[in-house]
Amino acid sequence: MKMLQIVACLVVVAVSTGIANAGGGTALTYQGRLLDAGVPANGTFNVDFSLWDHSAGGIQVGSTISFISLPISDGLFTVQLDFGANAFDNAERWLEISVDGVPLTPRQPITRAPYAIQTRGIVVDDNQLVGMGVSPGQQRLRVWNFAGGGAVEAVSSNRAIEAISTEGDMAILASNQSVDGMAVFAQHQPSQNQAWLGTPDYGVYGRANDVVNDWAGYFLGRAHVSDRLFIGREEPLTFAEYFGFNAPVDSGYGGMYISTNTVDGWPFYGYAAGGTFDMWHYYDGTDDTWKLNVGGSNRVLVRGDGKIAMADSFPGFPFGGAKLFVSSDANSSSGVIAFSEIGAAIGGVTTTGLAGQFVGDVLIQGNCDVNGDLTVSGNKAFQIDHPLDPAYKYLYHYSTEGPDPLLIYRGNVILDGNGEAWVELPDYFEEINRDFHYQLTAIGAPGPNLYIAREIANNQFKVAGGQPLMKVSWTVTGVRNDPYMREYGAPVEQDKPAEHRGKYLHPELYGQPKEMAVHQFPHVERPVTETALAKAQAGQTTNLSTGELK
Repeated sequence: MKMLQIVACLVVVAVSTGIANAGGGTALTYQGRLLDAGVPANGTFNVDFSLWDHSAGGIQVGSTISFISLPISDGLFTVQLDFGANAFDNAERWLEISVDGVPLTPRQPITRAPYAIQTRGIVVDDNQLVGMGVSPGQQRLRVWNFAGGGAVEAVSSNRAIEAISTEGDMAILASNQSVDGMAVFAQHQPSQNQAWLGTPDYGVYGRANDVVNDWAGYFLGRAHVSDRLFIGREEPLTFAEYFGFNAPVDSGYGGMYISTNTVDGWPFYGYAAGGTFDMWHYYDGTDDTWKLNVGGSNRVLVRGDGKIAMADSFPGFPFGGAKLFVSSDANSSSGVIAFSEIGAAIGGVTTTGLAGQFVGDVLIQGNCDVNGDLTVSGNKAFQIDHPLDPAYKYLYHYSTEGPDPLLIYRGNVILDGNGEAWVELPDYFEEINRDFHYQLTAIGAPGPNLYIAREIANNQFKVAGGQPLMKVSWTVTGVRNDPYMREYGAPVEQDKPAEHRGKYLHPELYGQPKEMAVHQFPHVERPVTETALAKAQAGQTTNLSTGELK
């Protein structure tokens, strides 16, 4: 009972004004004096130290540190206290001391020692802002060094420096105020990768020892470059270039990829003039298509299988087998215009099928040469402005057709005094004609006795039986017989090839659906109207370019 009273009267007086860290570890040196009724204590005592977050009650911080038979001489003692690195986080702390199991009151506040506040150029203000070589500023840590050797050197096996700013300002501000040197130098020693910030020539300079496998710089988050950016070279190719790169390859690929995490993400590249985002192109992984968007509408599509579509807005691939589809929404605009000063502006080649196919009317401004057969299922006609009403009407004349490819030659001849005459034909006549047919017509008087006195030989024939000096009109027709016709002929009836059998050139004329057409292509619906005879009786003609009745 007496011991407890004596211990209860004991107090601890700190020799220094606080706790000092010897440096290096987290242990703290504590010095105190133990008094018994005002007299310094001597002997050995069991002393316990604990750290608390409040002067009374509260929560203990860390574990209790105990000293068994702590020697005390003339009341003085010195101990090393290690509550760990996390015990002091700038919050208030109180130290509770128990001697031989009896807590001493009150708890002692832990204050900062003078050399912990300001020692050898380190200054800490009341707001816990630190200055090294300079007075504290607005930053948590401000370091200045004008003596050379760098302001901060940090070495770590993990992260040498970690800085976080939550107020929208910079986490680290480094400034190089000398002509030479750099604001920040960082080196990854295992690979000798290096980075300089604020060198005389570069604001940021990074160098990787292994340019293939190492990184000269790494940014996680946004990066802003206010002027020009070049990769792989230091200068622009032209004064107008603000972004460019040079791929250091002598052969093979060298360029840039833009990737997204999934097919639902669209990697894109955009263009804006005057701040307006007008044009961009992107890859849509959901349908394996590259798309060019202008003014909010996709205008060009390139699919992964090589098919291309172009339109004024929202093109698609309406023709399953077409490699190129071009559509114009404007009534007066052409879908495709090709120009060539020499050679063909547009060419089509196929080994099977059709080298070209048009659905709708076709206008040719100039000559049309066909090196082969010309086959139509409609009429062959010429169209001119009507000579009696050229501003408002067209005039059509149609070709005469038959089962034979006939060539027609005609002319007039004056008979001699004997009522006879030789008719001279072109010198190539017999080279390209066979199976000749003749027709004679007397002019000015009857010629019932006119006849062919000599048939064609040596490209001429003789007319006889007429009156002296009579004018005779003659016509000769022949079946075409040039080398092309002798080689390929002119079939009249022909069996349809296997792929056309059961199908029709115009299925609508036979009450069949359009799916029965020989040529499966978007079909221009042309309604079956009156017959040509009915239209002729009604004095109507048809505009071949529009289908409009006149």
